[in-house]
Amino acid sequence: MRDDMKVYTSVNDYNYSTNVGVVLVGDMNQVYFEDGFKLTTQDKVSAHVYGLKRAISFVKNMKPLYCQKNILEIFHDNVRVDMDKEIMDRIEADEYIRRFVEGKDVKISAKNKDLTDFDREMLMRAGIKVAPRIFNKGYEKERF
Repeated sequence: MRDDMKVYTSVNDYNYSTNVGVVLVGDMNQVYFEDGFKLTTQDKVSAHVYGLKRAISFVKNMKPLYCQKNILEIFHDNVRVDMDKEIMDRIEADEYIRRFVEGKDVKISAKNKDLTDFDREMLMRAGIKVAPRIFNKGYEKERF
């Protein structure tokens, strides 16, 4: 059974910046790309759009085998109900995304209702990518 391409984004404000986690899932529910990165903006809508652009860049440059469907569903972790409309408006206004949509004849749709267990797991994986990382804090060896 083939499904649609899906992009999951998670955003977290941290120290005057925004951490973004992205997971790209192909047509056959396989994870192709997952990453976390930091932006200097604190606008959550922009951060979600940047996460989508990162996933689109992966599809354009790597040409994964099972990311060939004409529908791209986007999922994000939000508490605001009106953010879907804001994100879709920002996506429609973005030239990079518009060129991808026109070139590949892809339709982007926001899906944040009726999440399956798989969708929740992928949102959780994107959320793990935005967790602030503290490596060996307090355990560094003294230098002599």
